[in-house]
Amino acid sequence: KRIDLTLGLEGDPGRAIELLREAGLPVESKLKKGLVALKPGDLSVGVKGERDGKLEVSIESPGIAIAGGKVGIDAKATVHKLDPPVDGKKLDVDGFDAHLTLSNVQVASVLAMTGKALPGYTASLSGKIDASGTPSDPKATLGLDLWAKRLDGGGSPITLHVGGDVDKTKASLTLVGKRGGADLLTANAFVPLALEQDPKGPNFDAPFSIALEGPKASFADLADLVPKAILDEKLKGKA
Repeated sequence: KRIDLTLGLEGDPGRAIELLREAGLPVESKLKKGLVALKPGDLSVGVKGERDGKLEVSIESPGIAIAGGKVGIDAKATVHKLDPPVDGKKLDVDGFDAHLTLSNVQVASVLAMTGKALPGYTASLSGKIDASGTPSDPKATLGLDLWAKRLDGGGSPITLHVGGDVDKTKASLTLVGKRGGADLLTANAFVPLALEQDPKGPNFDAPFSIALEGPKASFADLADLVPKAILDEKLKGKA
C-alpha cells in the first residue's frame, strides 16, 4: 500500500501542554506558552512511499516564530519499517538531509525553555546549520552569529561568529569575536569527538588543539564585558 500525505500543523505547543496539565495529565515540559507559535502555513510534514517499504519524510517551514525570532526548516529523511521492531523501534533512518535557518532568536527565551536565565545581557542568535548523512555517520556545517549587549547600557555590543564542520569523530571550528567592531578574540579549535559511546561529547584522551589570538587587553577592558551589578556582586563575594 502506498502513502502520499501532507499535514499542516498550527497552534501553540506550550498552551497545549498547559491545557493537558489543567486536565490533570502529568506532562513534563518546560516549554512555556507563547514561546513557539505555529500559524497556518508555518509548518508542513509530508510522508511518501510504500507503507511496508521505504518512506520519505519531509518537514518544511519558511519560518516558525520561536523565542522572539524565526526558525526555518527544510529537512528530508528516508526511513524503513523494522519488522519485527528492534529495541522498541518500529522505524529506522537510512539517511537525512536537513537545513536549519535561525533569524534573531532570543537566547534568553531559549534558555527559559530549559528553566535557565541569561542575567545581565540581551542576546540573539542567527545563522544556518546544514546536516546530512546517516545516524551512524552524521555531518554538519555551522555558520552561527551571536549578538549580545549589556542590559545596563554599559559597554559595546559583542558579536561572535562560530563556523566550521562537525562529524562523528571530530569538530573543526573557528570562532571570531568582536566588540563594537574591534577585534576581541579569534580561536581555532580541533576537537576529537566520541559520539558512539556514553557519555557522548569531546574526547580529550585523543590529540586536540585550541589556538587563541587577540589584542592585548587590560583588566578594565575585560571588566567592561560584564554588567556592573554582576561584577560588583562577584567582587563583593571575594572581599
